[in-house]
Amino acid sequence: MYLSLFFYPIIVGGDFLPYYRFLIPFCVFQVLTFSYLINAVNDKKFVKISFLFIFIGLLLISFLNVYNISIFNRDLLTKFHFRFNTPEFRTEIESYNYLNENNYKRKLLSNVLNKLEKELENNENPSIVLGGIGLVAFNTNFIVYDIYGLVNKDLRNIKVKNLRSPGHDKRVKPEFFLKYKPYLIKINFRNRRLTWYQENIAKSKMYNNYSILNLPTEDKDLSVLMLRRLK
Repeated sequence: MYLSLFFYPIIVGGDFLPYYRFLIPFCVFQVLTFSYLINAVNDKKFVKISFLFIFIGLLLISFLNVYNISIFNRDLLTKFHFRFNTPEFRTEIESYNYLNENNYKRKLLSNVLNKLEKELENNENPSIVLGGIGLVAFNTNFIVYDIYGLVNKDLRNIKVKNLRSPGHDKRVKPEFFLKYKPYLIKINFRNRRLTWYQENIAKSKMYNNYSILNLPTEDKDLSVLMLRRLK
């Protein structure tokens, strides 16, 4: 059981969320085991105090992660990188900050879509293709086609090609959903000149029926690019 603490998150491709979410159920067994050991040495004061110091030490080491401090150097930690949904190594706090930044962008995206939705008079249930559906699906009435298949059964028979974090192991390209004629296809938050996107989209005949939208957000430094169906 204790070996699973180390091997389970590696075998499944790592959790894309920080702070070992997958291992929370295991905490119960840790507490029970520690309580059993304390009780087993109840008459041995020295061993009991030793266990207490070990427990406090492990607790302090855990809290160091909050401040991005580790008792091991980064080079060693990088060798044990097991989050296969991302090629680069991130510490727990770095993963936390990365997800916070993504959530911020998704909030901006959902606000943009809310505004766009109100402007659509003849399209009561517009649809969109994107990944990371959370806030968009919750805050808008858009029908979502998820490239990771979390809400679309179309992906259930797709074989996993590369080991990735659960929930991100099955992935398709946006054109997979073109048969449903989605109204919008999210490209990305703009990080290149607009003409670069236009030129690359023009090369693909699959998107002949779509035009590029460059939509400003509440953050003046960020705009979101999408493909909008023409007809």
